[in-house]
Parts: sequence; structure tokens; C-alpha cells
Amino acid sequence: MQQTCNFLGIKQELIPVYHPQANPSERKNRDLKPKLAILVGDAHDTWDEKLAMIRFAMNTSKCDTTGHTAAYLQFGRELRTTDDVNHDLRSLIENYNFVAEITPYLKHFARLTPQIRERVEQKQDQRKKYFDKNRRPIYYQPGDKVWVTLHPKSSRSDKRSKKFYPKREGPYLVVTNRSPTTYDLSDPSTPDQVLGTYHTHMLKPYELPPEKNTSPVVPIKRRGRPRKYFPKADSSSGRLQSPRGSL
Repeated sequence: MQQTCNFLGIKQELIPVYHPQANPSERKNRDLKPKLAILVGDAHDTWDEKLAMIRFAMNTSKCDTTGHTAAYLQFGRELRTTDDVNHDLRSLIENYNFVAEITPYLKHFARLTPQIRERVEQKQDQRKKYFDKNRRPIYYQPGDKVWVTLHPKSSRSDKRSKKFYPKREGPYLVVTNRSPTTYDLSDPSTPDQVLGTYHTHMLKPYELPPEKNTSPVVPIKRRGRPRKYFPKADSSSGRLQSPRGSL
């Protein structure tokens, strides 16, 4: 696969496992599921009939990140609706018959592409700024030991339940950091063999259990009745005095 991508000039970018936030396809699925839930209603077996209209709506809606629709970035023009074709076909032919002006159009689209790329980078930096406000980043160095969050599956045949599995496993060794948030891990016994690339939200610093200390953290106080208060008599007036005043 890598040789084929290198031969065709395709830049291959891998995403960490169990981190769908880094997958653009999963981002579209997050928009697709609520739209399907709205259209199918109680007839859940008709979800495949709604995909065409949802696809058209998603391709013709303006994206806040790029500032254009997906259809315009893919085909160089907006998609035509059935209403436009049936009622205003002549105007469509006149507007989209740009064979004589193809060169200026291509130059305009070539100038537009860097602007869209710059807008995407600005939006990414803006979202990262808001996300990092309440985030405490943890950075690892090659050679650090970490715990890895497990994603087990229940098996009825083996009589195993994922609820009773340990939440983390380790220690594993950090080999390289591909980015500030993704790391390559390996087994400490075979540090040269990379097991996979993991996102930082699945990692936790490996710490040895603390030594057993027999002394209590907070000594227990002796419990009992509170001490009784005996008021003192005033020699001048012969009255009893209390903390709040004279009796």
C-alpha cells in the first residue's frame, strides 16, 4: 500500500486507533445520524431511502470551515435541483455554458484554493485555542513508561465480560512522538518493535505503587461527650457569668 501511494504521489496520513475525532469520515457520520433519526421517525427500516436527500443536503450546505459547499469544491459549481431543471432549464444552460470562459474560470479557482486552505488552518487554530482553555496537556518523552486504556469485548463462549476487565494495561514504552498528541508504543522487552500509534487521551503516566505506610494519614480523635461548662460567680454583684453575658 505504501509503495502504491508513493508511486501515485498520494500522501498517506494515519490516525491513532480508538480516536474517531481525527477521522473526517466519522465527523460526517456524526452529522448523518441525527438527520436519519429525524427523517425515519418510527419506520426504522426505511433509513436507506433517506440517504439520497441527506446526501444532497450535506453536499449543498455551506461549510463554516471552508466557507463553501462540498459540491463547489468538488465540481467547481453548485448542484442543480430538480426544480431548477424542470422550470428554468434555459437559464441553467446559459449560466453553466462557460466553455469560452474556461481559462479565466480555472484561474479564479486556482486563486481560490490557497484562500480556502488558509481559512481551514485559521479555523483549526481557533478551535484548538478554545479546546485548550480547559485542557491540561501531558507530554511524554521517548523512554517513558505509560499505561494504555483497554477496549475489551465481552465473550459469551469464554464467559468473560468487558465490565470486569482491567481498565488499563502496562507498562508500555514510548518509542517516538509523531505529534504532540500521538505516540508510538512498544513492549519494554522488545523496544525496537512498534505495537501501534496511540492518542494521548488513551495514555496515563506509569507510576509504581506507593510503599505501604503503617502510620495513619489523619489520626483518629477520641470521641466522647463535650466538656461541661461551669459558670463562675462575680464577686462584686454575686451573679453568675456566662460567655454570652451575665445571667
